[in-house]
Amino acid sequence: MYKALYRAYRPEVFSDMLGQEHIVKILQNQIAAGSVNHAYLFCGTRGTGKTTVARLVAKAVNCTSEGERPCGVCDACRRVQQGSFMDLIEIDAASNNGIENIRELRESVKYPPVEGRMKVYIIDEVHMLTQGAFNALLKTLEEPPENVIFILCTTEPERLPATILSRCLRMDFRRVPEDLLADRVRKICIERGVMLEESAVRIIVAGADGSARDCLTLLDRCISGRKGNVSRDDVLESLGTVGEEVYTDLTQRILDNDVSGGLVLIDQLLQGGKDPRQILQGWMAHFRNLLMTKYVSNPENVLSMSVENIERISRQAELTPLTAIERAIIDMAKTASDIKVSNQPRILLEMCFVRLATTSEDGRVINVQSRGRRAAQRPAPAQRAAQPAPQQTEMYQSQQMAQPVQPEIPVQQPQQQVQQPAMQQAQPMPQQPVQAQPYEEPQAGPAADASYGQPEPSYSPEDMYDPQPGYDASDEYDERQLMMDMWADILEDGESQTDTFTIVSTGAVPIKMNDDEIVLKVTGLAGRYLEKNRAPMEALIEKYAGSHLDMILRRDDEGMKKEDVYSAASKLSDMLGTNVEVKERR
Repeated sequence: MYKALYRAYRPEVFSDMLGQEHIVKILQNQIAAGSVNHAYLFCGTRGTGKTTVARLVAKAVNCTSEGERPCGVCDACRRVQQGSFMDLIEIDAASNNGIENIRELRESVKYPPVEGRMKVYIIDEVHMLTQGAFNALLKTLEEPPENVIFILCTTEPERLPATILSRCLRMDFRRVPEDLLADRVRKICIERGVMLEESAVRIIVAGADGSARDCLTLLDRCISGRKGNVSRDDVLESLGTVGEEVYTDLTQRILDNDVSGGLVLIDQLLQGGKDPRQILQGWMAHFRNLLMTKYVSNPENVLSMSVENIERISRQAELTPLTAIERAIIDMAKTASDIKVSNQPRILLEMCFVRLATTSEDGRVINVQSRGRRAAQRPAPAQRAAQPAPQQTEMYQSQQMAQPVQPEIPVQQPQQQVQQPAMQQAQPMPQQPVQAQPYEEPQAGPAADASYGQPEPSYSPEDMYDPQPGYDASDEYDERQLMMDMWADILEDGESQTDTFTIVSTGAVPIKMNDDEIVLKVTGLAGRYLEKNRAPMEALIEKYAGSHLDMILRRDDEGMKKEDVYSAASKLSDMLGTNVEVKERR
């Protein structure tokens, strides 16, 4: 019957152990001096050799060789290797964790060895014992018979009682270095007659994560059923992982806020049979590579990959801020923890990508959908020259026809109102109808604020933009379009920070911008709001303009016409989802 590689190549002598020289040296010295401890505690992650070293200790204390022990060839060594040595008792604490099992162990300890000089008890996964079982083991573990050795193995030493820890000589097993694992993989491939590409060896070693057993298990999976040359693509297909170029592409889509493209790429990977857990693990390692190349002068000394991949990662690291790397690693680590106990790993992976692709550097959520829709609606630079001026378009003409002759501020149709943010729409409806202030005709002479206490009109950019006589919109269209695009980004950013920013969205619009200032045409309420919040508003404008601009407010103090009052009431009704009544004074 075929024997798995991790069983066929299990170390039989101390010199075969990988990466645990600090432990092997202590044990060899104790065995040579005859000062072997009565109780050991072997701690470490999976696949690092805890049980294997415990068996080597059992061999060494019963080996009949006169030279280095264990020799691996004497009768006692061969019987331990075959699992038929009667003085080696292995107990799985995961399935024998009760107090009755420990009582049976205490009874068997009283009997002397049958075949060898020492009786060795190996208790694997000892942290699974119950509190009662630990208490029953304490006295025997502290003072066992002279010919008995206890070796406790665990991956979670923090779960052991302090009374157990104080009675054992603790030895911590380290993860096996990748270079040692790679050498072992190459030797095994030579013995098996398999030609494995160097890049494929590195992929297997990286997937083992310092575990010698996992490394051989992955190698077994990759070479099973294959003869001759095994390529990098064969290994990726067998392990369900993807190449570094895919992780580079996914990361670039995060930097570009390309949610749609990233989800499509993830779908293609999963349709190709890739494992979501493996994708997440490799992607997290990619961000670690970005971190290394960002701060290490010679990353080739730290990263086990080709020079071409290192150059590709270095270019991406220059464009990736540290905050983005930190946020990605933290989010992926949490997702990796959640994905272990989930039966829907795909959804968790996709949501992790969406969160990263829709979060700005300062941690705010970006409305990628509206931004992409607005960008799609903007004309390309080559097409702008061929477009007529805004006044000459059919939409603009229809608006002019729909406007009354008298008011200077056009009446905006309900379908042209500025879209309100989702948070405004989600607010609860008021219990009673909202009543607007009575309408009054504007009075002659100076007034404090004719629009004070009245509903503010919702102005669109086309309504408030008032070009001077002789203005040629076709010549200035690019500059105005850039200004309006920047203003749209400012409104989106402001609305994401505070709900009250809707006052600016519906009551202010830029009409002029140069290198020093930006002129906003505002209503009464929007003007008071912007004066009160001038500093943060100018900081927000500077963020998107690239330089500081003085904010100049141009007020409209002529009051609201009767048509505007009813139009504003209609808009408020649509916005609040309730009836807004207008009462006239008699």
